[in-house]
Amino acid sequence: MDYKDKELVQYYFDQLKKLAKKDHCIFIKFDPAVHVNDYDSKSYNINRYKETELYLDTFKSCKAIHKGYTTSIADTVQPRFQSNVYSYENIDETLPKHTKRLIKDADRRNVQIIHGQGELLDEFSRLVELAKSRKGVALRDKGYFKTLLENYPEGGVIFLATCNVYKLNEDANK
Repeated sequence: MDYKDKELVQYYFDQLKKLAKKDHCIFIKFDPAVHVNDYDSKSYNINRYKETELYLDTFKSCKAIHKGYTTSIADTVQPRFQSNVYSYENIDETLPKHTKRLIKDADRRNVQIIHGQGELLDEFSRLVELAKSRKGVALRDKGYFKTLLENYPEGGVIFLATCNVYKLNEDANK
């Protein structure tokens, strides 16, 4: 959603409130994906982009209450921090030594990264279910990931790491 479009945001909230009243909802908690800051992981700062205040003013005009920039996962609907590495030419030359070592270890162990979309959904969902039962935590189901891929046909990608354990065993025995 274009959060700079006050009319659109107001319309959205008006419709959301109508739905909430119809279902006897007490309150609505939302956590918009608003990009407020960029910084190196070693240099956390509390600076905010100029647009951030515009977004907050728009939300407040719709009677939303800003709860601050909380960091506790219990206070949020989505992850508060997202780690990104923006791709550029010769990126591998600037990676930290530790990251380079991990990549070499993965190569040495014949780990291969595959990526795709719907064709990997069954396998990805199976692995999520295994993690879910092993860790005893609530994770998303196949339907959720299917919906994401359908809603983001150009940008939705599943990444899986694979490795031939039989080849690893054979190499280890040699």
